[in-house]
Amino acid sequence: KPRASILTSVGVPGVRPAPVVAYFSSRGPGGLSQSILK
Repeated sequence: KPRASILTSVGVPGVRPAPVVAYFSSRGPGGLSQSILK
């Protein structure tokens, strides 16, 4: 019997999130699909 759980995300006080590259940028992995390299 397969089971799955969906948990909400929790922020960590005092820690800044990592910067995100815009989805239309040619740098880094794609924002829509991390498996597609540009």
